[in-house]
Amino acid sequence: MSKVKMEDISLNIYTGRIFYVDIDIFRFAQDKELDNPEVYIGGDGDYEFLEEIEVARKVRNVQELTEIALKWIIKNVSIVDKKEIEEEEK
Repeated sequence: MSKVKMEDISLNIYTGRIFYVDIDIFRFAQDKELDNPEVYIGGDGDYEFLEEIEVARKVRNVQELTEIALKWIIKNVSIVDKKEIEEEEK
């Protein structure tokens, strides 16, 4: 997957049976019954599955999920100037 280009990033955390870390348009979800966290892309409550992140051991809490999410963002997202995004959309 090539890097996604964005202007900036925001972070929100939600907990429950499934805990979420939302970083801008990405949602990282860990169901306590599943082994690997999943990445979704979207917003406004409408998210589409993007990929599963394979981890060495099951994610136990939202802190671990946040660390995995941030590492995924660093690997897969480029923060760029708005002009670069607009030029790519042409």
